[in-house]
Amino acid sequence: MQKSKIEYLTHVWNFYTGCKHWENGKCPVGEKCWAKAMDKRFGRSFEPTLNLKVLNDRLTMREPARIGVCFTGDLFGDWVNPEEIVRAPFHHWNMMPLREMVINIVKSRPQHQFFFLTKAPENYQNWGEWPDNAWLGATVNYAAPMGMALVYFAETKAKHKWLSIEPLMGEIKIGNLRGVDWIVIGGWSGRSKVQPKVEWVREIVTAADKAGIPVFLKDNLELRQELPK
Repeated sequence: MQKSKIEYLTHVWNFYTGCKHWENGKCPVGEKCWAKAMDKRFGRSFEPTLNLKVLNDRLTMREPARIGVCFTGDLFGDWVNPEEIVRAPFHHWNMMPLREMVINIVKSRPQHQFFFLTKAPENYQNWGEWPDNAWLGATVNYAAPMGMALVYFAETKAKHKWLSIEPLMGEIKIGNLRGVDWIVIGGWSGRSKVQPKVEWVREIVTAADKAGIPVFLKDNLELRQELPK
């Protein structure tokens, strides 16, 4: 467990790292992915990897925390088997499917909020029902993934769902935001200076305000001062 540099989180819990979305076309940022670039910089493989030592972190923080889960990979990618049997020597439950292990750990720490994020929200249905302190999120960059995320959210068994619109790469016409509890909007992370058009962001913020949905504007969004308060 590490402290987070992401503004809206306090910690990160990256027990499943690496991703293949840049190969299957689900990731439009490709080589500009900040996690992939970070692994390349430090000479690490970006192949999907389950780290049992990190999974078995005791999560001993005393104060309630906002924990980003597997933000340097995708726990819900097509290559992840939620029925894979894993061992957790630090818990009274010893061996069980990955799906059950993750959900049990989240459930056993109700004082914390766990933020999950994926580019494949269709796979949430393979993980069953989540406790109320789990926030199930979808990364969307433009209109088509937004529409599909909202469809899959309706089938996701979780109380809280959120959208990470980062980087925003095109105009998104907002329709029904039913089922969404929170929206994060950002520009490109890392060295890229590409910024979304202010009208793209304003449209999302205005629609969210009308629906009563809180919006978080990330620090990498240089046009924050031009948007509705």
